[in-house]
Amino acid sequence: MIHQDILHQLRITIPNRERSNFVNHALDEALTDFSRQKASEMMDTFRKEVGLKLSEKKIRKAREYGRK
Repeated sequence: MIHQDILHQLRITIPNRERSNFVNHALDEALTDFSRQKASEMMDTFRKEVGLKLSEKKIRKAREYGRK
């Protein structure tokens, strides 16, 4: 359920015909960020379980892979 204050802000900020695209784009970005965070957590867990030693540079490079 969308909070009333967010819905109100959306209605006064985004024109009628653009709201659907705006919400779809925002959800797409949020889901991508969420997926990347979960993947990063899984990488950290795997690395610790296996005892894999990586430099900070290599960890950052792996986390940034696929981002614009």
